[in-house]
Amino acid sequence: MLYFATTLRMPGAGQSLASKLFRIDSSGAHLVDDEGNVASGAPYWDLSHPSVSADGARLVYTAHQFCNIGDVCSFDEESTPKTPPSAPRLFVPADAGGAAISGNGRYAVSYSTILGPVPSGYSPVLIDFSTGKRTTLTQATYGHPQISSTGLLLVTIRAPQGYVPAIISPDGTTTLLGSANLTAISDDGATLAYADAKTGQLFAQATGGPAVRIGTAGQQITQLQLNRDGTRVMFVSIGSLVDPPKPAQLFYARTDGSGLRQLTQVPEGVSEAILSGDGKVAFALTNTGALLRVDTTTGFATTLVESFPSSLSLFGGSPGSLVVFTGFNFPYASATGTPPYSASLSGVSVTVEGKPAPLLQVSSTQIVFQIPWDVPAQPYPAEAFPRAEPMGPELVLPGGGPMFEAAFSLNVYSYFPSLLSLGAPDPVTASQPFAIHQDGMALVTSTHPALLGETVTMFGTGFGAVSPAVPTGFPTPLAPLSFATADVPIQASLRNAGLPFFPLVPSFVGLAPGFVGLYQINLQIPANLSVTPATNILDINFVIPGAAGIFGGGPLPLAVLGNTTPGLRFP
Repeated sequence: MLYFATTLRMPGAGQSLASKLFRIDSSGAHLVDDEGNVASGAPYWDLSHPSVSADGARLVYTAHQFCNIGDVCSFDEESTPKTPPSAPRLFVPADAGGAAISGNGRYAVSYSTILGPVPSGYSPVLIDFSTGKRTTLTQATYGHPQISSTGLLLVTIRAPQGYVPAIISPDGTTTLLGSANLTAISDDGATLAYADAKTGQLFAQATGGPAVRIGTAGQQITQLQLNRDGTRVMFVSIGSLVDPPKPAQLFYARTDGSGLRQLTQVPEGVSEAILSGDGKVAFALTNTGALLRVDTTTGFATTLVESFPSSLSLFGGSPGSLVVFTGFNFPYASATGTPPYSASLSGVSVTVEGKPAPLLQVSSTQIVFQIPWDVPAQPYPAEAFPRAEPMGPELVLPGGGPMFEAAFSLNVYSYFPSLLSLGAPDPVTASQPFAIHQDGMALVTSTHPALLGETVTMFGTGFGAVSPAVPTGFPTPLAPLSFATADVPIQASLRNAGLPFFPLVPSFVGLAPGFVGLYQINLQIPANLSVTPATNILDINFVIPGAAGIFGGGPLPLAVLGNTTPGLRFP
């Protein structure tokens, strides 16, 4: 039996896009908790780091409240320890951070999940369920602690020599563990395993006994774990300290120094692993997202969850828009579709809000698709940085089978403008729109800037409904032209000029003929701008009515009046 947290979900189960907690056993996958199944705008939690007693009677985990301002959230305590909704509460409202529980279920610890220096008031709290005693420790800790059935805590603390592992006893006594940079403790607290930070040598040591070497020195070791009675040790290694790193693999040995062997031969490498209490089974998560069950006696591996895609960029758009979804671990063969585009390509099918989405291209790193025109869309929210709703619009891809599917949040608004940018950033403007000069023969770049008075053509997505309509999956015809029905307010400014924004009115905004889901914007550059070498960048911004702020379309380089330098005028 394994508890694990993931954003994958079970098909057709109505689960959210948040990180949820599941249990996998011999009968299949079971949802334990989903704290993202909330109304739009309501607070929700991402779940992680499950910790369970040996008999399975007590389960605790960490719930991290969604935060929409990135790394800022990592420096404040946004987490709380939780138990399953159907289980008795083990923590009080004052407990903050993450949680871990001992193998016998007697002890638990709540600890800070803050990155960087931990402020006062966030010290670990040791809870003894047999007596009800709660002990607030004076020593701040970092990372995820281990707790034994005797109440010993194995933690990382900040000492004069840096961050070091330490053991904290129930009475608060702290013992530093010297030069070890990675440690594990058995459930009875009688055995330690540790890697020497300087030599890369792995050791195991029982209380009062000598340190036993495991393997040779010079190993790059991570994720060190002991089984419950301390007789078996498991770790992940990327090879020697002197050789180039190899894909991380799982290793296993007895703590008397015998029986060292490699458990996995995964080409993509192992990213996480956990050892069962009896030491007979290891679970390994690969770098492509596959979850393996490994028999530590035979080394035989069974795939519980297949590889699934991970997102690098998924912007979204309005219904009908083209979307380029980039990422990694896409287990798909490369293929390019032909119009009219279907919802299946190279064995891959994609849905948006349950509606089949036409696929233009699939590969191991990218999927290009169109949001179906009939996908429901809401107006862009009033806040400047709207969050991705855990029960909001979604993109569903193959992956995570046979028990799960991969689902991603996809921002779909009735009007959500964005310009295509040049594939390679311009050396001067850094990231400028893909724009074509009026004669249609050259791109607008810093070496071929736009002339005052000329009309440039740009391309983008998210400009909303059009008339006449074009069927989903079909290229836009040359005639009749399909116009965007919404106004497209544009504000522009000359960079470094110290002048207020001024409005620009495009002569055409609509679907680009010959393309699927791509909009064309024809925009005349005002002829009366006073452009100097210091102000020869036109910053284009879109206004979304009712939304806070403006949305950058991109910087467009302009020709300087009277400049005859070769290459700075329209050829």
